[in-house]
Amino acid sequence: MTVGITNYAADQLGDVVFVELPDVGKKLDVHKSFGVVEAVKTVSDLYAPVSGEVVEVNGALMDNRRP
Repeated sequence: MTVGITNYAADQLGDVVFVELPDVGKKLDVHKSFGVVEAVKTVSDLYAPVSGEVVEVNGALMDNRRP
């Protein structure tokens, strides 16, 4: 499945300046935080809608990760 944020959430956050994503292979637990989106207006945790394993992340977002 693909997990992301809604257009509404993106509009509320404003410009995203940082994204913390899990590594491929990480096991996620339902309703547990697995990452962070930091925007001009606020910081928001990302929560897993289901349990599972990360098999791919959006490479375009990797440019917004902190070293």
